[in-house]
Amino acid sequence: MGQGQEKVAEDCLIDSAKNGKWIMLQNVHLMIDWMKGFERKLEEAVANDCHEDFRCYITSEPPPLPNQDIIPEAILQNSIKIANEAPQNLKANLRRAFSKFE
Repeated sequence: MGQGQEKVAEDCLIDSAKNGKWIMLQNVHLMIDWMKGFERKLEEAVANDCHEDFRCYITSEPPPLPNQDIIPEAILQNSIKIANEAPQNLKANLRRAFSKFE
């Protein structure tokens, strides 16, 4: 997400919800003010005959301040959340990467 992507994202959201597509909105931490309106659009899309295969993925960096909100609370409460923390050093990074393979 970035400047000028608001309308594109909203159109993709409506199309995806209607036709059962998946949508991924990356870096929403850059669009904090827009996320409040997105919450309303997402609720409308889900309420208006949403296709059962529709999925919406949102990625964000953690907020810089503990009391700052990026993603509205209603979206967080109705979502599955996954956190990915970077390893401390190169050795830990390699161990983690190799642990994914049998």
